[in-house]
Amino acid sequence: MVIPSFLTLEMIWLAFLLQLAEIVNQGKLVSDEIIINLLSKRLKKGEDKGESGFILDGFPRTVKQAVRTFYWGMNNSFLLVLLVTI
Repeated sequence: MVIPSFLTLEMIWLAFLLQLAEIVNQGKLVSDEIIINLLSKRLKKGEDKGESGFILDGFPRTVKQAVRTFYWGMNNSFLLVLLVTI
């Protein structure tokens, strides 16, 4: 008899990634809350590893995201925002 083993965290991440893929494939934008949460965690991890800066490609894309950017300890950093209109 085989007893299956399930990694709950792995299942949660897979479901989460599939939901994100569905949103993007429908041509919709992922919510500010999800993007800000994921990016905040990644920036914190980089800071803990000693990374001294970062480039955000495609971020911020909303006013809410732009305002949130200033709460990430960027007071000693250089911020360049390019607005491209076609």
